[in-house]
Amino acid sequence: MNTWFFYIVLLFLNIRSLTNVSERNRLKIEAGTAFMKKNYILARDKYQNLANISFNLEPDARLNMAHSYFHTHDTARALLEYKRLLRVSDEKIFTVALIQIGVINVMQKDSLTAMQLFKEALQKNPENLTARYNYELLRKRIPDNKPPPPSPQNQEDNHDSSETRQSDEKKDDLQSTNPEKMSREKALQILESMKNNELQFAPKREGVNKKNSKNEKDW
Repeated sequence: MNTWFFYIVLLFLNIRSLTNVSERNRLKIEAGTAFMKKNYILARDKYQNLANISFNLEPDARLNMAHSYFHTHDTARALLEYKRLLRVSDEKIFTVALIQIGVINVMQKDSLTAMQLFKEALQKNPENLTARYNYELLRKRIPDNKPPPPSPQNQEDNHDSSETRQSDEKKDDLQSTNPEKMSREKALQILESMKNNELQFAPKREGVNKKNSKNEKDW
């Protein structure tokens, strides 16, 4: 009797396991299709269902799920999923997750941290054009906090007035391009630039200007 009971339980577990595998494959296909069609709400739900029945969600699927949360404006959950990807061994996925955390930091008005993350991503993968673009963008736009040198006491009044106007114009320019004042739309534009990098769902960039490879590294 005990033997028959054991075989019945084993059969039940095998059937359930096969059903679970079939369900995971179905959800993975449906989620990927929705993501490719930019139906991020459906993709988010499908990937979440896939995560619920999976012992360990595959890194590429988790990355797409994180992007889906990002596109549906749930940056808190997106940030959580991106941070989980910092433990993966896949260098490309790790770099993309690092870049996305930087983008969210920009949206949260922490441009200095974002710039460091973009720099780290660039050090990890020097060929990543998105990391280079984002890093250079912030490096140029974050104002220099050093105070301007004092004007000579014997300078003519009209020259002082001219320098004051130039200083004010420079200050206004920095304020208008300060990444800390960037809107969510601007941050999303940065994300759009990621479409030319190594993500498994994005086409590879072609015709890259060879001058990029000659740029000097800033570390």
